[in-house]
Amino acid sequence: GPDTKFKLDYGQDGVWYLNNMTLIDGEIKFRQNDAWDVNYGDANGDNVLDTDDGNNITVTAGTYNFTLDFSNPDSPKYTME
Repeated sequence: GPDTKFKLDYGQDGVWYLNNMTLIDGEIKFRQNDAWDVNYGDANGDNVLDTDDGNNITVTAGTYNFTLDFSNPDSPKYTME
């Protein structure tokens, strides 16, 4: 689908969010600056982001709120609710 921009949570350093994103069945990845140079997947299915071309993240159709948490650069995480 189209590239969608996350917003910075000014109350939490290093945390970005995207609310009410409607998805269809498929797979997603998080990309920096709408490019593939830096992209985040989830190699282990543990909600920890992998920068080295990690696996695509499987999603089922629905509307989601996403949080990307880079507050710990050694272990960035994401949530999908």
